[in-house]
Amino acid sequence: MAINRNKIIVVAVDMLLLVLSYYLAFVFRFENLTPALFESFVFTVWLVVPVKLAMFSIGGLHKGPWRFTGILDLVNVVRATAAGSVVAVALLMFTHRTDFSRILFVLDAVNTVILVSLFRIGIRIIYSGQLRQGVLRKLLGNGWWEEDDVNGKRTLVYGADERGEILLRSLLSAQESTPYRVVGIVDDEPDRQGTAIHGIRHLGTSHQLDTLIDDFAVTEVIIANDPGKETVQRVFNACKERKVPCRVVPPYLDLVHQRISAGQLRKIDIDDLLRRDTVKIDYSRVEEMLRGKRVLVTGAAGSIGRQLCLQILESQPAELICIDTGENPLHYLQMDIQKGGFMTPVFYCCVSVTDRRRVSSLFEKHKPHLVFHAAAHKHVPMMEMNVDSAIINNVGGTRNIADLADEYGVQTFVFISTDKAVRSTNVMGWTKRMGEVYVQCRAATSRTKYLSVRFGNVLGSNGSVVPMFKAQIEAGGPLTVTHPETTRYFMTIPEAVLLILQSILLGESGNTMILDMGQPVKIVDLAEEMIRLAGYAPGKEIEIKFTGLRPGEKLHEELMYSDEERQTTSHQKITLIRPRVCDVKDLGRFIDGLLRLAESDPLAAYEMMKQRLSSTTGVKAGV
Repeated sequence: MAINRNKIIVVAVDMLLLVLSYYLAFVFRFENLTPALFESFVFTVWLVVPVKLAMFSIGGLHKGPWRFTGILDLVNVVRATAAGSVVAVALLMFTHRTDFSRILFVLDAVNTVILVSLFRIGIRIIYSGQLRQGVLRKLLGNGWWEEDDVNGKRTLVYGADERGEILLRSLLSAQESTPYRVVGIVDDEPDRQGTAIHGIRHLGTSHQLDTLIDDFAVTEVIIANDPGKETVQRVFNACKERKVPCRVVPPYLDLVHQRISAGQLRKIDIDDLLRRDTVKIDYSRVEEMLRGKRVLVTGAAGSIGRQLCLQILESQPAELICIDTGENPLHYLQMDIQKGGFMTPVFYCCVSVTDRRRVSSLFEKHKPHLVFHAAAHKHVPMMEMNVDSAIINNVGGTRNIADLADEYGVQTFVFISTDKAVRSTNVMGWTKRMGEVYVQCRAATSRTKYLSVRFGNVLGSNGSVVPMFKAQIEAGGPLTVTHPETTRYFMTIPEAVLLILQSILLGESGNTMILDMGQPVKIVDLAEEMIRLAGYAPGKEIEIKFTGLRPGEKLHEELMYSDEERQTTSHQKITLIRPRVCDVKDLGRFIDGLLRLAESDPLAAYEMMKQRLSSTTGVKAGV
């Protein structure tokens, strides 16, 4: 009800401003408003104002909050006003009213742009504490108006580029509750020296940061752009020496919405010290693909599933159905989504993908357009001890969701795979490979678009080395690394999710999409970086201990088989692999037998699965 009420207020205020603009146009044009002219005003205002209100609505002027008014909003005011004036004149010309002054509508248009724009800018100034104070200082002088910093953190922003401007504008436009009071900008680019953005001056470079923190009594630093690993490390070290918190704008945040909230800022982390190129995707097409659709995500409370849900909700789907077996993780997912303030109806379903009857009832009830299957048992050593669970969940559960997608006419099905499915040495990898093969087979006989997306480790995911290293550092060490030569591919969770969404636009049914993971990272190097990030010296204050490879682990992972038919796409970070044709009915019968055997003799089922995959797809076991 609050949304409807606010919209009514917005429309009502605009209506009053339009009536006033039209009345002032009569006053300016005729000076003396005779009874006959006033009658003409009353006679035509009922047509002019509704037409212009309609143009305002079509132009999107009644959607966004006024406190975030920007240049694009003012441009839209001009466009909507011009369109409304043209339509109003046309209607009057083709009705019974033809003897009116054309200049009247020029004056009305000018009045409308001025009044509506000033009102919206005024609301923004009123709601923005920093902006209001800046305006008052300009009007009255610093001696008449002193800024109150009692409740604000004196903040330096690194980055005078587009992302820095968006951050500054967002913080300046924020309501009174914003914790930041920006005192200056820092940037290393020579052409940005001596500049100012929204009245905030450029104060120096990252090499001067220690002095700037002292001179301006800075209590927090925010990195807005992506300056590179060395600069991030330099800023971080300067902040650490002076015990000043350092936050970053996550590099995956898009610029489409032109807004960065204080709640999106996070502490600097290992992700930032291992920075990769910022992911760019076609947001407009991704949003078009998701907007108004019913979307189902399995494994929704996991690391990838959670980020998928949050990113999908940004595109305003009709419904989001979240499936996961974990009650507590689903609860935390619900809390995260509620904090986001999304208006999309979200359904939280505590159910296993192996329970075909219950999952089928969800498909029947919600009839999803898109399905993202992220549910899986992923922990390699744990699955070596639970072969039956790995096969039943990863193979049986994947088949259930893939079959139901076909049965209920889902438009697109996306299977989340892993680099461990390539030349695998463990049960988890082989089960994920079986999932890839089944999805390829399903694509050959279904109208549903089936895709697999294969990528490596994601930083900070459940069960990854990063949370384990953090816990070991907090305990004083040592950090345990399996082998000094062990390498893994890494990307951030948001980066992986954005590329998953982009993959849907690029792949054809049956394709396996490979995400570019960059260069593999030595785990021991990662451990040393995290020790330094925590403020300790590797090998001196915090030890690193080598424990040997665990069951099922390899020294190095791979993203593709050598004989897979690969093809580049229009996105430099996404490659696709052509499917191999197989008989889905035959494979389905094999999986039936595999699942039965897994319950009675898991190791025999594991060997049977490896033999089948090796003989029918040319896949060989890894070393």
